[in-house]
Amino acid sequence: MRAVVIDASVVLRWLLVDEVDRAPALAVRDRVVAGLLDPREPPHFPMEIASALVAAVRAGRLEPSAAGPLMRSLEAFRLSTIDASDFASASAETALDLGLRAPDAGYIVCARRTGGTLITADRRLFEVALGSGTAVALLGELSP
Repeated sequence: MRAVVIDASVVLRWLLVDEVDRAPALAVRDRVVAGLLDPREPPHFPMEIASALVAAVRAGRLEPSAAGPLMRSLEAFRLSTIDASDFASASAETALDLGLRAPDAGYIVCARRTGGTLITADRRLFEVALGSGTAVALLGELSP
């Protein structure tokens, strides 16, 4: 089983039907379900998804009654989060070193600590991660 870090930009494509690049995101999800990928997530991951679902409701992209069930469906995956010890400080330092937001840098920290490949739909995060020597894959370039 291959270790991966799947960022929020990918998971939101599983959850929101109006997202672009949904087919490759669903293929990643299916590989997780089949046990082919072993996702490890940073400690902030669930809150980042919850925040994005709230934003989708506020933007009229999602019915308010759907946010809770979507979050629970994600929680049912039981995605493993890495140890939070010194995670915030490492993310802050990485963010400053690489010019990223701390939550985005957290995905790079997580990939480095777990030896996993970061899967993202965020082109800027992809480019920065690649330039920093982090194993990374861009969702739009993955086959569905």
